Amino acid sequence: MERAWWLWHMRLAVFAALGSGCDERTPVADEVEADAEPPDVPDMAPISVLCESPAVLRNAMGGPTGYVRCENGGIDRVGPAACDGPPPGDACGLSDLSERGGGSNCLHDADCTEGDWGRCLENLGGESNLCDCVYGCSVDTDCSETQVCLCDEHGSKCIEARCRAGSECDSEICGIGEYDLPGCSIAGYTRAACRTPNDTCRTVALCPGGHGFCEANFSGYHCGDGPTCGRPLRAHNTPILAPTMTRHDWAEPVALAGLHLLDATDRAVLTRHWLSLAPLEHASVASFARFTLQLMALGAPADLVAAAQQAGLDEVRHARLCYGVAGLLSGAPLGPAALDLRAVTLDFDPETVLREVIREACIGETLGAAEAFELADLALDPTLAQLWRGIAEDELRHAALGWATLRWLLSTHPHLAPMAASALSDLASVPEVATGGTHLPRFGLLGPAARQRLHAQTLAAVVAPAAAAILG
Repeated sequence: MERAWWLWHMRLAVFAALGSGCDERTPVADEVEADAEPPDVPDMAPISVLCESPAVLRNAMGGPTGYVRCENGGIDRVGPAACDGPPPGDACGLSDLSERGGGSNCLHDADCTEGDWGRCLENLGGESNLCDCVYGCSVDTDCSETQVCLCDEHGSKCIEARCRAGSECDSEICGIGEYDLPGCSIAGYTRAACRTPNDTCRTVALCPGGHGFCEANFSGYHCGDGPTCGRPLRAHNTPILAPTMTRHDWAEPVALAGLHLLDATDRAVLTRHWLSLAPLEHASVASFARFTLQLMALGAPADLVAAAQQAGLDEVRHARLCYGVAGLLSGAPLGPAALDLRAVTLDFDPETVLREVIREACIGETLGAAEAFELADLALDPTLAQLWRGIAEDELRHAALGWATLRWLLSTHPHLAPMAASALSDLASVPEVATGGTHLPRFGLLGPAARQRLHAQTLAAVVAPAAAAILG
């Protein structure tokens, strides 16, 4: 278990943040099989931009929605939205928030009053059975200026949009992307964007492993295997990301050895992976800015506020490094366009902050640190190893900040302990091992199977004992 040293390093750091000892050395799970041979990579050649055999999507009243579903499963927008009905999903109907999902923030549909068609739905956090408010729409103007209304016979919801009609696209087709990242507990439809002749996917089901992103970036719709988990920026359970554009000031110059060993398919997969990772790191800067405001609103100690401010600066560096690698692989200087924050809310109540800290820091950043440590050990190039090692240590400090914040919240609001226990139990479930996907750890990409096994190890060796310690 030569590579398991950093699991103990992580555990010690987290327990130090909790002010607890860590003398009892419970067994660490078996080493991740990260040196296994990569599975075969499917051909990711461009696919037809045309929507073959389109079927009209109908709303809850049976009328056309303004969307069609193509024969390959993709959804395209063919006219203004005409929706009718609340968001689809199973209602929670809880009598007490402690019944299911300490991360839940509503009991019944009547609790969701910030918009029309409000519903309290379960399982919005992936497999963790959480409950959250989601709002529907009838027409595009029910959504923000950067969104459109999407619906079918089951209901409606607002999604981000880079296009509203095919006339805005060179291809004359405005499509809908998908994301399915079980390791990060988010799934659903992502933004509307123009289809291009360079597209290599229409739905996540067509991607290696059947999950990750089928998302539009600067060169078209492409699959991503799912970037490292960490602190995302969300609005209504949807990740908020800046589009990628050509620019020089957000890319840290990097030079990596061994790129000549990659064939064209592997290089294209890696490019898409780093292009999906960089915007997440960039959005984390805003996420920590929001977290800092929440801490100050709750009267947090100065050391927590200072650590949150430093973490935001760390994420600036992470984003610049990731854009640098993405630009090196793509052959163009890349960076983020403007980050649209109009859908992002600031919630200052202790319950909401506790839920977010557990999901995004205690779980998300702990797993993100583990992935970065593993990739640092496996990197082919010393520069890439150093990059990952720096990110790993930063993410570990961010995770420790999350655990320290959770300890402080429970000390000042002890009645939240049952909620914390339920949320930690729900979110720290061991994932099933996935198959398929691309495994190129020497260049910064863990395959789904190695990634999920690593998550299981980290949950058992770090998260579970830390949760037991903080909950007594």
